Amino acid sequence: MGGGSGFRRLNAVRRGIRMIKRAIEVDQAALAVAAGLLGTAGEEETVNAALREIAALRRRLLSFDEKAAEAGGSAAAQRT
Repeated sequence: MGGGSGFRRLNAVRRGIRMIKRAIEVDQAALAVAAGLLGTAGEEETVNAALREIAALRRRLLSFDEKAAEAGGSAAAQRT
């Protein structure tokens, strides 16, 4: 574990974020594209930012669908 990684992990614990280590295989091309789109520098930062981004996107889509359903339409049907 590098010095910077431990510092980030300590800060994450202080912010109430639970961090765990995982050994996974990552598509390097997809990682590079994600880093460019997200403006991140390292692999760990890119993966974490991508996970947060997709979770936020899905929450927004679900909220949009719920509001459309309340209004009498189907947002999911309109997107397809």
